[in-house]
Amino acid sequence: PTVILITSDTHRADHVSTINPGSPVSTPHIDKLGSEGAVFTNCFSSINNTNPSHVSLLTGVHPRDTKIINNHTRLHVSANTLAEQFREAGYQTYAALSAFHLFDDVSGLGQGFHRMSAPLRGAVDGRGTLARANRWLDDSAGAPLFLWVHLFDAHSPYELPDEEMLALLEGRPDPYRESADLGVEAQRIPAWLAKTELTDPEFVTALYAGEVRYLDGLLGEFLARPRVNEASIAFTADHGEALGEGDIWWDHFGLVDPTIHVPLVLRGPGITPGARSTAAVRQIDIGRTLLQMAGLDEASFPGRDVREVLSDEPAPEPRYAMSGQGISASIELEGWLLELYLRNVTDSDSTPDHRLGEVTLFNLRVDPRCANNLLLDEFPRAKRMRSALIQWLEAARSTGMTYENQEASPTVQAKLAELGYTGGLESIYRWWTPERRDKGWLSSPWQLAFESSSPGQGRKLLSSELKRVSGDR
Repeated sequence: PTVILITSDTHRADHVSTINPGSPVSTPHIDKLGSEGAVFTNCFSSINNTNPSHVSLLTGVHPRDTKIINNHTRLHVSANTLAEQFREAGYQTYAALSAFHLFDDVSGLGQGFHRMSAPLRGAVDGRGTLARANRWLDDSAGAPLFLWVHLFDAHSPYELPDEEMLALLEGRPDPYRESADLGVEAQRIPAWLAKTELTDPEFVTALYAGEVRYLDGLLGEFLARPRVNEASIAFTADHGEALGEGDIWWDHFGLVDPTIHVPLVLRGPGITPGARSTAAVRQIDIGRTLLQMAGLDEASFPGRDVREVLSDEPAPEPRYAMSGQGISASIELEGWLLELYLRNVTDSDSTPDHRLGEVTLFNLRVDPRCANNLLLDEFPRAKRMRSALIQWLEAARSTGMTYENQEASPTVQAKLAELGYTGGLESIYRWWTPERRDKGWLSSPWQLAFESSSPGQGRKLLSSELKRVSGDR
């Protein structure tokens, strides 16, 4: 048996043509994989940055509970990983990675893998990563194999090979012309882009699509290999990329739909070729699904089998996400997406300023680009969703999955227990403690508006605050 997990870093769901017929780029090889298996058009990631998303994908535990929300906190060795489950079942376990920070030294994700490779610094072209994966496929002939392939090509900086760049430039105006500019505030232009002297914003966005096209071509060669062609495969992403949504340009800050809506294609046992589902599913359930597809039903691993939605439309359940560094959290339910800021965001080079407690609400069914904040129009809905999100944040549990918690001495643990922190250092890091972070929280317009017993008064307070915020920006 062969089980392959492919993660395409920073890959928006709407840049897969089998998911989005209006995709700006054609992805024939991913589409073919979908025609041989199932396409899930409504899959959300649990966070918007690389390492935390992969940690949750490979443990089945949400970032709220792993407490890993940045690219440098290591997963503790005591954690239970997908690779360990496959290894215990007798599989060879290999990970061919394209970015240095996913390597075990930084991420802690090496546990359970017999082999793991990544560049010593920066990132590499997917061609080299897939070449190594191909060699390892040959090495594992005759043995069960779980293979994780991580591809970084769609991530910034969008650096296409020369032949791909020339093809993209053909028939276009010079994207470096002096008479044009990116039309984006200087502080919103990512540092990598500022170094390129590009002046055509449409071309920058086309570069992103070009990276996806290039990646799809690489996958075509890999997927055609006989053993891969017969394997159980999951293709997904860690997160997406904003291309102007929320005034975020060529970056993945925030929790708008394009940054957490990711592709998901599955092929393998229990899937009728050509199946499609629009049901809301979670990326962190992929690990459980792959185990079930491999017949490892008794494996100790959290999550649910996403194949269930192919035969039974589930009742709507909330999907929650955290933003990198714990800046914000979101809840999606029945096509509505609410984001709540857990910290003040000021002087950022990625996003406009946001206030602690600020809330946005979008109807994804008609506004997938999250352009129209319906907070005032749908205040009762926003109030319910915000309350549910805060309750979810408050329910965070201690899992011991970071070294910060594990390295607390018994003496420190005992002292923390005296103060009611029975989960060690980790239990101190509650996500929702605004009253400790900001003395003015209780008198904040956001808090007063949502805690007001009068919907009319709440709307009035919000209206005034939104006008003030808009003026500041």
